Amino acid sequence: MNGVFYNIRAGQWPLGNLKFLLLGWVVAEVLAFSFAVKLLGLGGTLLLMFATSVLGLTILRRLGLGAAQHLRRTMGMGGAPSEAFVDGSLTALGAVLLILPGFVSDAVGLSLATPSIRQTLAARFLMRRDGSPTQKPMGRKATPDVIDLSPDDWRVVDKSGRS
Repeated sequence: MNGVFYNIRAGQWPLGNLKFLLLGWVVAEVLAFSFAVKLLGLGGTLLLMFATSVLGLTILRRLGLGAAQHLRRTMGMGGAPSEAFVDGSLTALGAVLLILPGFVSDAVGLSLATPSIRQTLAARFLMRRDGSPTQKPMGRKATPDVIDLSPDDWRVVDKSGRS
């Protein structure tokens, strides 16, 4: 059975629907541009588009080193490497969308540059339909089972919160 926009049985987007979505995106970009010109003027609109492109280039430039460090840190804490890969990929996609001219793509790019939105999307990508993770964590656990404290580092507290 075919979905409206997604061919469920074949697992792919029909070409006609993809053209429709692309046309809708272009129309939305033109409308957003004309609204921005009316609001900010042509000079302000072009300056804002240039600024978001520079922001996208900056994010993309920092992504290389940052993604490698994040991948090492994730694996060191016992996380799955696919989490860091998906996070880096979503950041790169957001940076590319910021570089492209247009305010609709900038809005999506800025949202993908937000860590909380990337984490939510990554969690959706990395979960099975039953809610279980697609990969088991590797390496040591992020939180130890036993925490050693000296007697001076802790105190007994009753239910009311008093010592």
